[in-house]
Amino acid sequence: MESALEFDPLSMIINANLGMILSFSGEQDKAIEQYRKALEIDPDFVLTHYWLGMAYLGKGETDNALKSFSKGIKIGKDSPLALGYLGLVHGLRSEKSEIENILERFTQLTNGYIHPYCEALIHIALGDYDKSFILLNQAFDERDPLLIYLHSLPGLIPAL
Repeated sequence: MESALEFDPLSMIINANLGMILSFSGEQDKAIEQYRKALEIDPDFVLTHYWLGMAYLGKGETDNALKSFSKGIKIGKDSPLALGYLGLVHGLRSEKSEIENILERFTQLTNGYIHPYCEALIHIALGDYDKSFILLNQAFDERDPLLIYLHSLPGLIPAL
């Protein structure tokens, strides 16, 4: 990713992906620094806000994570993944009414289609681990590409 960034330093996806790799490697401070650089290039690149929120979750900074996910949702509107991670933040903050609000928004947004990985995040936030594992197994059966994020969850949510 660093070589790719040398060839195309203004590419938002390369900048954001470098941050994601750093974050998945457990280097949250470096990831946050990379995401901030990316946001200097384009403050409206939605993925950067979401992944920055994940890095803040990895550091246990729920206030900053909440700001990042909320900013991403404000720019890009509700998305299943953003709502899932926003639910996790509220779960870590023990804000059950907020999580239930997010689940309602999620249900309206998906219009009957279940995004199993994303919905599993909301049920994790609610502490409904049985439902979460049912949904994660469904995501596995469907070969949901979002499962690449699964390995980061225990670092973000100590209960897992």
